[in-house]
Amino acid sequence: MRRRIQIVFFLLFGGLFAFGVLGGIGSTALGWNVTTADRTQPVATENGWLVDGLTTDVVINHDDSLRVTETINVDFANLQKHGIYRDIPIVYDYDAHYFRVLEISDLQVSDNGSPADVATSQRGGVYELKIGNANQLVSGKQNYQIAYTVRGALNSFPDHVELYWNATGNQWAVPIQQAAANVHYPSGSAQHAACFEGYIGSTTPCQSAAGADSSVFTATQPLNPGAGLTVVVGLSPAAVATPSPILQHKPRSLPEMFPFDLPDLLGFAVVLGAGIGLLGWFWWRHARDHEYRTAYYTNHDPAAPDDTAPLFSHRPVVPEFEPPDGLRPGELGVILDETADTKDVTATIIDLAARGFLRIRELPDQGLFGRSDHQLEMTPNIDPTPLKPFERVIYDGLFQGGQRPAVKLSDLRGTFADTLNGAEDALYKDVLAQKWFASDPRTARLLWLLGGIVVIIAGGLLAVVLGATAGLGLIGVALVIVGGLAAVFHNRMIARTAAGHELLYRTLGFRMYMTTAERYMAQFAEKEKIFTAGLPYAIVFGCCDKWAHAFAGVIDVAAAAGGWYVGATAINATDFSRNLEGFSSTVSSTIAFVPAATGGSGFSGGGFSGGGMGGGGGGSW
Repeated sequence: MRRRIQIVFFLLFGGLFAFGVLGGIGSTALGWNVTTADRTQPVATENGWLVDGLTTDVVINHDDSLRVTETINVDFANLQKHGIYRDIPIVYDYDAHYFRVLEISDLQVSDNGSPADVATSQRGGVYELKIGNANQLVSGKQNYQIAYTVRGALNSFPDHVELYWNATGNQWAVPIQQAAANVHYPSGSAQHAACFEGYIGSTTPCQSAAGADSSVFTATQPLNPGAGLTVVVGLSPAAVATPSPILQHKPRSLPEMFPFDLPDLLGFAVVLGAGIGLLGWFWWRHARDHEYRTAYYTNHDPAAPDDTAPLFSHRPVVPEFEPPDGLRPGELGVILDETADTKDVTATIIDLAARGFLRIRELPDQGLFGRSDHQLEMTPNIDPTPLKPFERVIYDGLFQGGQRPAVKLSDLRGTFADTLNGAEDALYKDVLAQKWFASDPRTARLLWLLGGIVVIIAGGLLAVVLGATAGLGLIGVALVIVGGLAAVFHNRMIARTAAGHELLYRTLGFRMYMTTAERYMAQFAEKEKIFTAGLPYAIVFGCCDKWAHAFAGVIDVAAAAGGWYVGATAINATDFSRNLEGFSSTVSSTIAFVPAATGGSGFSGGGFSGGGMGGGGGGSW
């Protein structure tokens, strides 16, 4: 059982870890990793080379797309470089809920007139081009040309369509000696033109000349690292198809993911109600005990008609003065709590001793701080064949199939776990063979617990996805609650058959007798046998003290023990019971022990250098 619990917890924490990983993957897939490019961050300058000239040609197409061609002449002087990199911002802040995104396609890059090696990547809100060959170094003057198509860059206003474009970018690591931009548009469509040069926020105008189908803009002086050239062109609305920005939803905040508005609350209520209803329906139909329609004692027919037991039945418990049908303590322990556990195995060991299959010898304390120990001794010349399978597993595990005649309890620590698991397995097979349960209680509990964990994880993922995409995260929370209820109440999903239900009440009757045995003492002549035979059952029922108190001063403990328990000192009935309880506790902790195994517009005063679309910068590598 402990091994199964370890497996369950491994799956639980493994599931939670997977949930964390999948949540991160999901957030990336939903765009949670998208951030705007920070155009105000300091520029990391480079020395020893410069950009001789940077000319940007922008063609405004009728379909509102742009064809951008950047011609970049650099001088590496005596430096040995592989090439340059060019960063183009493609994600911009739009409003409280959306990012504005540029779509770049049809990329063409040349190096001194020949197709160039280029690696592309997206880092946050920046589209990065790395131009050059990692196995080849260049120096001196180099010419690079970058051409690409852009969608989503034009701005639409009631009286004009506007291109607001950062032609050079303000993040270059070296000076730009000459900077220029040429904007081409449908003939006669231009209404306004302006340009700005300098550091971000500068309103210093550059030189500009507007023509019928193009405008030319030129910086008036070299641009230092961090300075750039930005152009603005306004066209008549009919010049191009009405542009619309490409928007991407920003990650929702927690209040936005779980807004507690009517649709979210309604979905939460429906899913939670349906989930709880489904759990309740299954419990009502499949997880309640059955009972015979007629009194069992009138027919003793296990195949007699039965039905589910009434929900609020108050069937009286009638005392039984001996174990029902002569069943062993371990079997009654399983029928009581629906679990084969260490206590049932411990009671079985004591039962084997009381029936003469082994002897328990209490050993004296060793040393000043020595712990008491017990020795289990195999009774000579006794045939273990009549033992039930689960008893035989325990017996053979203690004495290694008869290979060792005695074993100290302390020697079993850390070595008995496999036998314990085997005995519990055999106990479950025993109760299933006798058809006391509708299904294996252990398997049913494990499936319900794992099912609950799976639903919790699925609900958590659904809460993230629905919350991020639609603001309906409470629906996933409802599933988490349903899964939690399934996991918490997994022990309640076990059903006894009618035969098992009948045996349960008879077992309760036997336990009633044992806890009140004192009132029945006068009815029994062979009290010694009753006392020792009942001790293993008292271990299962947890009433050793009451059982011993009923016989205190009535029997001779030494005679009652019959030689199967040998104490270190003379004891009375109460001492004997107390010692046996201590032995039971020690056995339970000993046999269950397992050793430890060895992340805006550009006009009307709103324009400036570094504003608008485009921009970015570059450097060498």
